[in-house]
Amino acid sequence: MSREQRYQSEIEFIKDNYLSMTAKEISETLELGIDTVKRLAKQFVYDVNDSLGISGLPGYKVVEGSPIHAVNAEGTVVRIRTHKPIQPSVNKKGYLQVCLQDKKSYRVHRLVAEHFVPNPHNKPQVNHIDGNKLNNSASNLEWSTNEENQSHAIKTGLWNGISQKISQRQMGEGNSRSKLKESDILDIYQRLHRGESVCSIARIYGVNHANICAIKSGKSWKSLYNLYFKVQRPERGCS
Repeated sequence: MSREQRYQSEIEFIKDNYLSMTAKEISETLELGIDTVKRLAKQFVYDVNDSLGISGLPGYKVVEGSPIHAVNAEGTVVRIRTHKPIQPSVNKKGYLQVCLQDKKSYRVHRLVAEHFVPNPHNKPQVNHIDGNKLNNSASNLEWSTNEENQSHAIKTGLWNGISQKISQRQMGEGNSRSKLKESDILDIYQRLHRGESVCSIARIYGVNHANICAIKSGKSWKSLYNLYFKVQRPERGCS
């Protein structure tokens, strides 16, 4: 068998078996590298998905990284060839996950977001808008930064182990454990601007040195910090 004939034979084998065998199994059978098998599958198998069943799944999209499966905007994952739903399980953090090709686990909410929720600002995390980790509908998901995700978790009561320092930084006066009000923070900014020391301000307000340092650097009460120092900012840092 010539090299070209062997290549065509490998392609045909991949086309015939990629939906029933794992990439690893095909790799071992053909004695090809697994990356080569995946590359050939992307080139030749994806194009025949319609004839193999995806056209019978309106509203579904082929899962990137596991082309034998498809997902819809409501979070249902199916095997394309049989149209049979994949039963998800709940992981230790309370998220639904499915085990797909090559026994790789995928969080359902992230699958839905990656295939159905636009991410124009390239944010790294996916947030459940209603706080329900089991509601993986695309309409209930949004892309977020780590800070946005933490803030949402605090407001919805999902982060029970949050420390007081982080809670104050995220919620400010809205945090029931915060000793300071917005009027106090504005006064502290003025005192810092006048050159009063962190320690003396901490004594005045009955908080520790670290609290004032966080206020001075903008790590806490960030919205007020950005507003107050929009035109003129004192030297950042803690002294």
